[in-house]
Amino acid sequence: MAEVWFNEMSRINEMTITDEFYMVSTRTRGRVVARRLKKLKEGGVILVAKNKEKVIGYITNKEIVRSVADGDNPLDLSAKELMDTDFMEVVEDEMLGNVLPMLTERYPNAIVVIDYDGKCVGFFSKNDYKDALALLGIYDRSHEPETPDEWRTQGIAMSSMGQPKKALECYEKS
Repeated sequence: MAEVWFNEMSRINEMTITDEFYMVSTRTRGRVVARRLKKLKEGGVILVAKNKEKVIGYITNKEIVRSVADGDNPLDLSAKELMDTDFMEVVEDEMLGNVLPMLTERYPNAIVVIDYDGKCVGFFSKNDYKDALALLGIYDRSHEPETPDEWRTQGIAMSSMGQPKKALECYEKS
């Protein structure tokens, strides 16, 4: 299983997901994983799957660096040994407004979009999270908030995007 799985039609209800990812088996060697990661654009990920469709973990550059810091040679490890398992699955037609509070509450490292059979159909990155907030009007890059409620909402968005200093600025302005 060595093809790029890139699907512009992957969706979380009203939002199209366009992130690039490879799906590999648990036995794929670290050397192959590193080559695949190198080919992906920023934000791309390696998804580790069981039976070619059920995601059980993911690998980014961070997992490669972690294995080196642990004294391992990531090129010799399997995908299963390299992967992180802190991810969340979201069904593709789930309402975006329902997904964001779950993400904010749990704040997983990765979000995998699945169909009703549990098959992976996409990957939801941190950039997608910012776009989702913008789509829902929680985080608006086009204009500065004007009312206290808009500043408070912007503060919530900044906080959920991991930007506490900007969140505090927004709360102060509210």
